[in-house]
Amino acid sequence: MAYCTKDDFTAAGVLDADKTLATVRASALMDGYIGIKYGLPLITWDVDLTQKAADIARYLALKDRGFSGENPADAVIVNDYLGAIKWLEGVARGVPRLNVVDSTPTVYESAPLVSSEEPEWRWSSRNGYGRDGC
Repeated sequence: MAYCTKDDFTAAGVLDADKTLATVRASALMDGYIGIKYGLPLITWDVDLTQKAADIARYLALKDRGFSGENPADAVIVNDYLGAIKWLEGVARGVPRLNVVDSTPTVYESAPLVSSEEPEWRWSSRNGYGRDGC
């Protein structure tokens, strides 16, 4: 699932299909960082994550088309991309804490505890509850 859509960013001279592919690539890159602290896939996320995904997707789409990072307008795209990567590195360390719902199971959704070990305490008709052999 992509964290942004092709409509979340502008990339002059890039086909819609290429913009869509860039959103998928950006989201996959982001999952590598986000997955360190959160269960994937994310169920919901905030606009800040969408904006960072759009910054990365725009960079990827334009990088494939070709642009000059030295052009002041293009430098903004590079800086936004680098800022998004730095933000993701922080997310992987736990700062900032994302406003998301991940797919980590709750306590109620976890599997039942099953053990093959014998219980330590047993009922004995001779002396009630006690340790084995007592």
